[in-house]
Amino acid sequence: MHGEMQVMQSSIHSGAGGHGGGHSIVCNSPLPSLSTHLHAVCIPKYKGIRYRPELGRYISEIRPAQPRKRKIWLGTYKTAEEAARAFDAGIFYTKKPINYNFEDSPSILEPLPENLTPEEEHVEIQKKAKAAAARVQATQVMLETKPPRNYVSDMTERFHESQMYCAKPHEPPREIQFAVVLDR
Repeated sequence: MHGEMQVMQSSIHSGAGGHGGGHSIVCNSPLPSLSTHLHAVCIPKYKGIRYRPELGRYISEIRPAQPRKRKIWLGTYKTAEEAARAFDAGIFYTKKPINYNFEDSPSILEPLPENLTPEEEHVEIQKKAKAAAARVQATQVMLETKPPRNYVSDMTERFHESQMYCAKPHEPPREIQFAVVLDR
């Protein structure tokens, strides 16, 4: 069994009016063995997106619910999460009766302006999808650059610990005189 791969798949759904999360997580991980560490590589699989290996990017597009309307190109993105947020915006603005990839999508999206022509609506949906994906990028940047809340106190504590450790003079090991120990 050494080196075999196992594939696990689970779905996450929320029943709130049929608009909850609906993405799957696919994990490929080696079966545990004594000589290998368990490293799981999890790839989220969202609705409405495709990975283009030749571009190294994810694409998203949606077909509106109304018949005879053309597809709306929602964009090309670096991450699956960005493309999924764009698709959720497409679901929201085209009023398709399907589940969102993320539960909070309907609450963070703003309505379209009133009295738009079909072409203006098409362009506006594309803009809103790009904006939804940009929120993911901004969140990722904040998480990567923001230090932990108690970063300063952690660093101060570590500094003091290292000073205490370094302040002790190094003493060579002493020889144990068995005669002295035995005479006690």
